[in-house]
Amino acid sequence: MTMSTNKDCELEPENHDQSVDPIISLNDVLNNEEAIQEQILEAEALLGGQDDSVCTYPEGYKPRQPLYACRTCTKDGMSAGICYGCSLNCHDGHDLIELYTKRNFCCDCGNSKFNSKCGLYEEKLPVNARNSYGHNFSGLYCVCDKPYPPTDESEDLGTMVQCNSCEDWFHLQHVIDGYNEADAANGAYEGDEMFCSNCVAKLPFLIVYTSFIQTKNSSDNSSPLVIDLNACKFEAIKQSNSTLNMDAKTLIIKDCNWRAELCKCQKCINMYEDANCAFLTEHEDTLQFYIAQNEHAASSKPAEKPIERELYDYVAEKQSHDVALMVLSGFEQMKSQLNAFMLEKAKENKVIKKEDVENFFEGLRAAKRRRMDGDD
Repeated sequence: MTMSTNKDCELEPENHDQSVDPIISLNDVLNNEEAIQEQILEAEALLGGQDDSVCTYPEGYKPRQPLYACRTCTKDGMSAGICYGCSLNCHDGHDLIELYTKRNFCCDCGNSKFNSKCGLYEEKLPVNARNSYGHNFSGLYCVCDKPYPPTDESEDLGTMVQCNSCEDWFHLQHVIDGYNEADAANGAYEGDEMFCSNCVAKLPFLIVYTSFIQTKNSSDNSSPLVIDLNACKFEAIKQSNSTLNMDAKTLIIKDCNWRAELCKCQKCINMYEDANCAFLTEHEDTLQFYIAQNEHAASSKPAEKPIERELYDYVAEKQSHDVALMVLSGFEQMKSQLNAFMLEKAKENKVIKKEDVENFFEGLRAAKRRRMDGDD
């Protein structure tokens, strides 16, 4: 006999089918609804500014966009990425790898890496030479080179964090020396931006700036560093902390606004360009800026027509304005009573059984008969 954790919610004793799905209380449904709403908000943050009916290829190498890789129709041995619009229109139902967002990428859909043309924008170069590919495009992540989600549940290592430079994804326990679960639970590894140790080794100036920002934001910072506006800020910071340990390690920076501290003298600009990281000087490159743009775009989109309006329009077209108003009034009454019925069951944490639903609608029918007979 299957049952929920609440003894008052047992399934009827006569049902002995062990294959029956577990009973779910209305509170479980409401909690799941909250989780769905969170997923919707996350989707809006990533996709709110995207047009699902166009290919982004004509826009060239976009500063940042959500990408996907298609296992179904990419030629063997090749890596390729497709935009959001193509994932829905050209690769619907295919085996897709969600790559989150990546910078400076041009949609590959339908080029020489695929077996068929793009259905949204056919005229494309055979190869996008400036695109950068890694093992993420094969569904592998982190230094452990494992798939996500893992094929074996026993290998689930939890969430991953994206490096803001190479844009690979990492399990923090694999890239942080002395990683501690208790510290993780207390938010010790939370921040706006993360740079993996491999990228820090290539961009050692990140160590200097991270140390400077930590000192600047410290409550013990009684003697803030005074920097000549005409001098190189980076050199001044480095000289003020000559004993700084420059060993490369994974860095987590709490606030993405740290980028405003980067020196922009010509020498440093050249350094960023030589290291292929000039994007770090641009606030528009941050994921926070991208999300804010998408959320604004999502909020600016016209709202979908409410079901009540659709119902009214349909009945008014088939019958008349007066009939539509009468039907709409009845619909609103039914919705209000159904909502009250469900809330009552939710407060009791009771399972809504088939007979409960039948009794509810029988009550509505009885009330309607009384009104028609003139009893109310």
